[in-house]
Amino acid sequence: VAENETEEKLLKEIEKTIRFSIHDFLVQTNRPIGGSAYEQFKASLARLKGTTIQTEIKTGESEQVNIFGLLESAQIIKNNNNQICSVEVELPEWLFRSIVHNEVLNIDVNYFRLRKPIDRRIYELARKHCSNKLEWSISLDKLHKKTGTIDVLGNFRAAVNSLCKTDSLPGYKLVL
Repeated sequence: VAENETEEKLLKEIEKTIRFSIHDFLVQTNRPIGGSAYEQFKASLARLKGTTIQTEIKTGESEQVNIFGLLESAQIIKNNNNQICSVEVELPEWLFRSIVHNEVLNIDVNYFRLRKPIDRRIYELARKHCSNKLEWSISLDKLHKKTGTIDVLGNFRAAVNSLCKTDSLPGYKLVL
């Protein structure tokens, strides 16, 4: 009974629908705020809403297929001058419950300052695998595969070397 009461309390404290300023979002994620930024943001919401993920989980002799989306809904709010001022995003149930139960890793705000996609991907992997550990070791070949890059291993090694030299991975020290 106590566990259910705690979950109910958490569900009341965290809202499933989030409202925020698109301008603030663009600033916090280190994106341009002028030109077509608002239209690009609208297009990204549409892509997120339309994205579905399918997983297959086999346990013993049974198999379960789950299909779910990344967003439940999104609404763009405009003022009387037809200017976009904010957005409301409703989280899907699976993501909402993950947040309520503290099963989502936060990311450092400086992640958004990383310009190279490979640097961002390496940060994401470090964040996932290090989590609460002091260190994580992986071979360069395995890291190359985990990043999903199609670049050759030699170029990947150079990118990792560059990241090591700049020491720009937020919260982590990368050593090759």
